[in-house]
Amino acid sequence: MSTEDFLISNNWETEDGVVKTSSHPSYWNLLPPDEMETFLKEVKAKSWKTAINSSNNPKIKNQYLFTDCPSRADGTLYLSLTKESRVLDLGSGWGSYTFALSPKVKEIVAADSSLESLKFISLRAKEEDRKNLSTVQIDPLDYGKLPFKDNSFDAVILNGVLEWVGSYLKAGDPLKIQNKCLKEINRILKPGGELWIGIENRFGLRYFLGAGDDHLKYYTEKKIAYTTIVPRIIASFITQKEIKMPYRTYTHSLPGLERLLKRSGFEELNFYYPESDYRADSTKIIPLNSKEVSRSIKNRIPKNSWLGIFPLFGLEKALCDSYFVSARKRR
Repeated sequence: MSTEDFLISNNWETEDGVVKTSSHPSYWNLLPPDEMETFLKEVKAKSWKTAINSSNNPKIKNQYLFTDCPSRADGTLYLSLTKESRVLDLGSGWGSYTFALSPKVKEIVAADSSLESLKFISLRAKEEDRKNLSTVQIDPLDYGKLPFKDNSFDAVILNGVLEWVGSYLKAGDPLKIQNKCLKEINRILKPGGELWIGIENRFGLRYFLGAGDDHLKYYTEKKIAYTTIVPRIIASFITQKEIKMPYRTYTHSLPGLERLLKRSGFEELNFYYPESDYRADSTKIIPLNSKEVSRSIKNRIPKNSWLGIFPLFGLEKALCDSYFVSARKRR
């Protein structure tokens, strides 16, 4: 697939099939760099499936179902994708969404700041003869600058990514950085183009029940709870004390996410409840206005808990652990 149609420039270097547009290289991966380098050599020497399944490294072996799991992208059935669509999987990781959507659309672009992850996607795409798939290394999304032309894509996927925007740069308001990123995504979408987001709910029920912050576990083995639900200035005080760093992985409440998207130029917002989790290999995905969502949340609230006040006021949907959101660029 030619990148001339959507890249601002075509003078960038290519490495192992990946177009390198980044001036701020960043490593973010499921594996440490040395382990990923060894794994990529195995992928080149064998098939990607064999490289995973024959590995003695449990971190790699456990990735097979996660990597080759089309059901992870089931929620995108709510998007208006066709065989003529061009889609950007932004923060593509190892490409579970990329490969799931490839047979359904005309073109798909996997973009990530991690070159090594993109090399895996490129090797797999070549092995499987996915001619409609290309890979582009980009700057971390904190910079709010993408190497794509205006109005290039019919849809952008942002699954498990938005909450990390603001954590790479160590200065500036993460909320403003996320807003800048979303405006940049808006720019590269065609008029009427769609954005699909998967993200934890800041006020998810499990956080009230003491679950650890999902994102801080990447920085420490300590379980740090309640940081999502307290004011962010207090959350930052907690993380400074516990792990010597400020709190910068911002998730959002239902109304907070709605405000952020509208400020970034999106409309026609639709929210969905992934009953297991938005990151699950397979989960039932229910429109948020469904009574089934209310029943599911009510059944999870412990008896005699003060959280029972939420259903009394019809607010149980504010306790979903995570959300999928579709939003559309103004026409």
